[in-house]
Amino acid sequence: MLKTTDDRLINVEELSWKEATQILSKTSPGLVSVINGLSEDQRYPFYKASYRFGEQIVDQSGVHLPLNAGGTILLNDPRLPEILKTNLGNTTGISCPIGVTLNKKCEFYLQNGEKITPYMILKPGEIFGISKNMSKNDEPITHFWDLVAGARSIFMLSKISNNPQHTHLKRKYDLLSRVPTSYSTQWVTFTELALKANSDWRAEVLFFDNRWAHALKDDNNYAALKSQILSSNPSEVWHHQPSWDIVFGKIEAARNLTSYPSDILDTARHLFNIVAGLFPGFAPATDEMAAPIHLLQDAYTNVYELEHAAIIMEPLTMSVHDKAPLFYSLNCSTSPRSIPKSMNNKKSVVFNLSILMEIMNYYQADLAREFEINSNQRFRINSLWQAASRAKFAFYDNEYEKYRGIKDVSTLVDEDPRFACDGGTFPAHSTFLKGLIKISNV
Repeated sequence: MLKTTDDRLINVEELSWKEATQILSKTSPGLVSVINGLSEDQRYPFYKASYRFGEQIVDQSGVHLPLNAGGTILLNDPRLPEILKTNLGNTTGISCPIGVTLNKKCEFYLQNGEKITPYMILKPGEIFGISKNMSKNDEPITHFWDLVAGARSIFMLSKISNNPQHTHLKRKYDLLSRVPTSYSTQWVTFTELALKANSDWRAEVLFFDNRWAHALKDDNNYAALKSQILSSNPSEVWHHQPSWDIVFGKIEAARNLTSYPSDILDTARHLFNIVAGLFPGFAPATDEMAAPIHLLQDAYTNVYELEHAAIIMEPLTMSVHDKAPLFYSLNCSTSPRSIPKSMNNKKSVVFNLSILMEIMNYYQADLAREFEINSNQRFRINSLWQAASRAKFAFYDNEYEKYRGIKDVSTLVDEDPRFACDGGTFPAHSTFLKGLIKISNV
């Protein structure tokens, strides 16, 4: 295992292209096929890094590599061994090595104070660092999103802010983190708990040697590999927004929807982004792909002694291949746009939800009409039309009886087996469940 100059082990292993392709064959057979088609002198090594839950992979400071004892070291740190400085470190035209997630999920997110905006969930076999390496311009590309091992946006549905119970948890696991006062701050405790409990959860990332990135600028010999990598790139939301905004603007003008609160209109647009798979929604976690879920649930059930069932919500991207619904909360916005404080007024949440329900009906009806009128310009709005036509929205709140069409949030236990409580009680008064929207692909 590689070491820093001050003798700290780095959890990074150099692999030959043959060793790397054996690993990639499980998740990226197309990539392996293209690499195997290259001549021997056109193939370079790879580096496999193994991150603990919650460890930073990329942030505004740069790329992080995992240390064996926990924590990370920046890729531009002078204490790195020369082989990593040369083959992964920043060189002209290479601001971030290309990476492939191998076995777990990782999350791109934006943090603004305590607000966390989940942007993209990388599943095994998905690639990052593409935009920074495919350009022939040597100027570094500014990025605003950070990448972390596992899910940054996970949270417990129930409140876990009881001071005596949190103190008991701290003593059991020798934690330093303060009692979490919001959903976004729970992750700090979760990551420390996983570390102190010596969780074996690891997210493996395979980094391309920088020579691969330089070679990809060669349109002749590496055209097939470049094409394969680009085809693996998850959708970029910003490519869709200009044409989508035009369509929404036309609908809002025709319906005079600008008289409605702008924050609710923004939320309605964001729900279509979730349907299209451009931003994540949330769902109860059912496996260990995004975090050491069972460890966290056990700690909060048996040590913290949580009153309700330990249901953990994770960010998920909607897929046409998976019909399981996602959820979004009007009371806990994760939209990139700022949401005014009025949206957090608990007395107005169900009222805002009723307005949102009305607006969504308008949007879906008018998107169908817009598509028919502009059929000769189908390419502009086709993805938006597909999102609108296959989406079904249902609305839930504790005060459901006040408004027609809003359902009792407690019915989720019977509707969705992922909310099974396993002997505990359903946290029906969870902040996230107020002003809840269920998003389904039909």
